[in-house]
Amino acid sequence: MSNAGIVREISDGWLHLDRLPLNENERVDGWCVFQLSHMIENRHPLVCVDPEGTKHLLIPINRGNRPESNQRSPLTVSYARYRFGAESSGDYLDIHCRLPELDSQFQQVVVDVVESVLDAPEPVRAVALVVARWRKLLGTLLTSGVLPYQQRISLFAELSIYEIFLDVTDVPITPAMWVGPDRAPHDFEFKMNSVEVKAIGADSVDITIHGFDQLARKNGKNLWLAILQVDESANGRSLPDLAQSILDRTPPHDRGELETRLRRAGIQFSSAPADSPMFSVTRAFHVPVDNEIPRITPEQLVSGKPIGINRLEYTIALSILKSHPDSRDGFPRLASGE
Repeated sequence: MSNAGIVREISDGWLHLDRLPLNENERVDGWCVFQLSHMIENRHPLVCVDPEGTKHLLIPINRGNRPESNQRSPLTVSYARYRFGAESSGDYLDIHCRLPELDSQFQQVVVDVVESVLDAPEPVRAVALVVARWRKLLGTLLTSGVLPYQQRISLFAELSIYEIFLDVTDVPITPAMWVGPDRAPHDFEFKMNSVEVKAIGADSVDITIHGFDQLARKNGKNLWLAILQVDESANGRSLPDLAQSILDRTPPHDRGELETRLRRAGIQFSSAPADSPMFSVTRAFHVPVDNEIPRITPEQLVSGKPIGINRLEYTIALSILKSHPDSRDGFPRLASGE
């Protein structure tokens, strides 16, 4: 098949998946799956969308040909075994991108990978070469301002809260508590509280909620919205500088895991440009997510999440959010559980 044919088939596959599922029978364990026509290792490669909405390319491989995983890169390759029916089961290289902002680039990754493995004697090696090239390019994109401006502001707000939590003295703050890079519903999970961070600008009138679960309580814990106004400031800090400051305050035994999470979130330390934007937090407050806040969650829906809706996004007016009386000074108590 020609390059144009490969591009067209993969594009048709994503379009097909965007229209699914019309009913529950079109999902396999929550996944939407499209089989490509090519054959690799006597099986078909698959393009898929998982239950969280992340796109995947699955390349068939023989058992034993397992690749090395790089958890620091937003472009992930791992070994996995899936069962999507008799013709789509077995061992695969699972290639996906952790950052939805790079979705358009990932679709080109998929095309390049499929082209490279069609006639390759060693599919795993062919995939590794293509992915290595794209990881280098995506690393450059992440530090050159290609990511949306709002993404950088949001991450600055998230890390600013992380830095505040480090002031907690009665609870050791570990990188595992920062679950935002894992694309979890909330940004921080503590013993008694969940915290979702939202960044706003000087002219913001609302915040955006992503998904059914972002304002849903987890395991009966209290849920808080931490809202930070982030503005550009000549006297502020760059995103890499803030990340490095947090790393420096982290115990040595936790720094490896934190650095992995920072890179997964989009931080690149070594190649940050000198003219990176400088930000500062000019206002901060937190709000308990209770019955006074309008929201869409599974428990509020009579039949749970409607089948066929893969993504949900809505806004809540800032004017109806009543900040907690202790405002910014009370942030550390969200981690300690008080």
